[in-house]
Amino acid sequence: MTVSSQRRARSAAQKKASVGLAAIGASGSWEVAIDQTTSGPEHWFMQIEGPSAYFHFEIPSLEIIDSTIRFLADLRGHAPNDVSRFAKDGILPIGASKTSQVRLVRDDEFNDRCFLVMELQRALQMTFTLTGDDVTHVMAALRQLKEDLPDSSAPRDSRSTKTRVGA
Repeated sequence: MTVSSQRRARSAAQKKASVGLAAIGASGSWEVAIDQTTSGPEHWFMQIEGPSAYFHFEIPSLEIIDSTIRFLADLRGHAPNDVSRFAKDGILPIGASKTSQVRLVRDDEFNDRCFLVMELQRALQMTFTLTGDDVTHVMAALRQLKEDLPDSSAPRDSRSTKTRVGA
């Protein structure tokens, strides 16, 4: 039996509809959002949008938000002495899928600059430079969205956390 292109398109649209906005932060001309699957296995996605760039990728967990904030704070000279356990040799992997990898790479020439690098499996690489106010604004947007996130330890279905009054 063949499947019509309309049915395939509807199926693809249904899959996309299973992702919803979990949190968003904005600063300057930068916006960072976290999306979460609303059905099926739990997956998290990050969107980073600036004046001349847009990135969308899957992140391994919400822990990457704190790691990214620490990584960027270190560029600005505001990081606490503890180094992120994810950052090794100036590289912080922030996203990955079967077909791509996304990471922040500290510049070895200028201390206040890093690169957002997205590599696709077929050897395509995109590198975007973050420096100066851009680093400050992305960090502020991440901090803002972190405040907007629900408690990640809470179950997805809020009905399971309700208790009866007077029980």
